[in-house]
Amino acid sequence: EKSRETSPGSDASPAPPSVPTDALARYEEGVSLQRQGRYYEALLKYRESLAVNEDAALADYADSLERLLRERAQTLGARASAYQKEGRLEEALAAYRKSLESYPDPRIAAYADKLEAILKARKNP
Repeated sequence: EKSRETSPGSDASPAPPSVPTDALARYEEGVSLQRQGRYYEALLKYRESLAVNEDAALADYADSLERLLRERAQTLGARASAYQKEGRLEEALAAYRKSLESYPDPRIAAYADKLEAILKARKNP
């Protein structure tokens, strides 16, 4: 069986592992989520599949996908910070929220919530 060449963040998915049914089901859910552009959720499903059955190729793929998602989130976070320094708070908040879609971070989420509260307070003094 030949596995497809894939890159994390693309619509292509890793080759399915030869595994128990529950691991395969989680893997297939991950593939479906990835095709929908829901990469972080896909990553979680791949990790669930790996928890049931170890697979080196899938583990490598999941690690690559996680690195890519973290990098995207960091790039968006840096953009948000730049917007904020320029006083473009609405754009900063949008970039922080987009960052959280790529890779959730409780610190960034709390910060975005505070920024949102500041914006609401300014609109409704």
